[in-house]
Amino acid sequence: MLYTNDNIKNIDFSKYKRFIAIGCSFTRYRWASWADLLASEMPQAEYTNVGKPGAGNMYIMVILQKLKRKLNLGPDDLVGIMWSTYCREDRKVKGSWKTPGNIFTQDTYNQQFVEEFVDFDWYCERDTALISTVMQTLHSESFDSFALTGVGLEEQPYYAGLDPESANTELVDELSQARFPVLSPSLLTSAGGTWDIHYSYVNSPHKEWGGDGSQFDDYHPSSPVYREFLQQAGFSLTEYSETVSTLSDDMMQQVQGDDVFYDSEWPWNEHYDGDLV
Repeated sequence: MLYTNDNIKNIDFSKYKRFIAIGCSFTRYRWASWADLLASEMPQAEYTNVGKPGAGNMYIMVILQKLKRKLNLGPDDLVGIMWSTYCREDRKVKGSWKTPGNIFTQDTYNQQFVEEFVDFDWYCERDTALISTVMQTLHSESFDSFALTGVGLEEQPYYAGLDPESANTELVDELSQARFPVLSPSLLTSAGGTWDIHYSYVNSPHKEWGGDGSQFDDYHPSSPVYREFLQQAGFSLTEYSETVSTLSDDMMQQVQGDDVFYDSEWPWNEHYDGDLV
């Protein structure tokens, strides 16, 4: 079953033996994400989070297909997706994924590449086609699933740093007719239309981490924001996720430097170290 806003409130978390989450840094990061909060609602389920910071929708599509092959997903499995933003260039090179994030702010592709090959309209056409195709297939899968979105189609110019007035409104109107059944609202809409700074900490100046000792203002939503977002989407949550959300937020309020995220005792590792990606 593909859950939508119409029936997500009826989801029975107790029935699943495995929960798999796919997405970008909104899915797997340095503190409890929406996926971690939902995992806390089903402690009986094996939890696999293959979210990857910087990942785009090409990564999500490819990883979903790989998971279907390797895990033999079935009725006891729940797959949760959060679609990423569109202006990203993902590719696997020599066995390793390159996911540099927003093409307009990353430092993997040089300025010449951006000037010659980056086209905002193309990213919108590519990713709406990709998302629509995947969502159609989810209707007929034997496993249960739902899909969230970090940034909606109409919000893509904002995230790309573009003036919304300069966007191709005719193309956006045309593409919006796809109406793929992702849960609403988007994370950005739920957060109030802007990314607030919830935590600030030092980029620790350790050689192996590459930090320079500067202050870093982190725009990723806090765990309480993720929990509110899930509730707005229609999930019926309990005190389990509220406890995890509060714990995560309390811990982050105490963080002074990002070296803590590399400590083996830190509960949330932003890097998946399994063999599924």
